[in-house]
Amino acid sequence: MKILLVSEVVPGGSGELVLKNLIKAGTDTEFINVSGFFKISFLNRVINKFFKTPHYFGPGLKKLNNLINTKVKSGNFNVVLFMKPIYVFPKTALEIKKYARAVSWYPDHVDFPKSGSADFYKSIPLFDLHLSYIRSNADALLKYGAKKSLYLMITADPALHHPMPVSEEERKKFGADVVFVGTYAPERRVEYLE
Repeated sequence: MKILLVSEVVPGGSGELVLKNLIKAGTDTEFINVSGFFKISFLNRVINKFFKTPHYFGPGLKKLNNLINTKVKSGNFNVVLFMKPIYVFPKTALEIKKYARAVSWYPDHVDFPKSGSADFYKSIPLFDLHLSYIRSNADALLKYGAKKSLYLMITADPALHHPMPVSEEERKKFGADVVFVGTYAPERRVEYLE
């Protein structure tokens, strides 16, 4: 099986973990690192203040989608796996289906549109399979037109994510055994944590 992984690949991130495990499992895997193809401009930030769901634009996105299409057409891939495909145009998702299976792995809440993109929501029905480690996304993706949607347990890389000894000074400073690290979002996250 030959897989093309399209993801941000950074140390400790989901994309890197998936890439390492695909290679470890013996699959013939290539990847496109989406980092560097797009940076949100000031104009994009202003425009997205007026949209419920972000709209991303710029020459980098066109280059990224052209690269994906070129790879898929020439690489004889069985599966193209996208980690959070918010920069993938619907026409790219449609084109991929001529050559390979298209799979989306979406890590954020689907019912919170500010973490997605207009292109992602338009593309949901075009993917062959959606994966998520948020249990409620399995049904939510079906509501948005997904053909098939599965919940997978959350992932961690034991080489990077493991208990660390805490000094007495850190224990006093933080005052807790567990610390939440994440992005503020007004969908009751603070309430849940408290």
